[in-house]
Amino acid sequence: MRRASIAGGIVAVVLAAGAAAADLPPITVDQFLAEYDAMQAKAKTVFAPAQAMAQWPEVLAVTHRIGEDAAAYRADVDAAVAAGKPPRACLPPRGQAQLKSGDLIVAYRALPAPQRAQPERRAFYAYMDQHYPCR
Repeated sequence: MRRASIAGGIVAVVLAAGAAAADLPPITVDQFLAEYDAMQAKAKTVFAPAQAMAQWPEVLAVTHRIGEDAAAYRADVDAAVAAGKPPRACLPPRGQAQLKSGDLIVAYRALPAPQRAQPERRAFYAYMDQHYPCR
């Protein structure tokens, strides 16, 4: 199933690597989902190996966006720890974050319409806060 292979690879690889991209302009959750859906639509119509699909502009756009969010989130958590403040989350060491494939997309789709109009990074932070609370 190509859809699972693309979606699964993006979140897991980006979080494991702590990848970051050049600053991207802010977009809403709805805009992010539109980019993701364009990527999925293309994947359904083209037969290509996963390695080739990973280089598609649509895949790169989504991957870079999540990578930038993940890097910013980790930087905020690390800065709080360095400043002696309680972190907003307790992340596993770099390379050990374990999120199930597509969970972020499912969470974004479950947001009510007014929340899908918020900046995508804010939704990403809320998702991470929920999945990596300090106990």
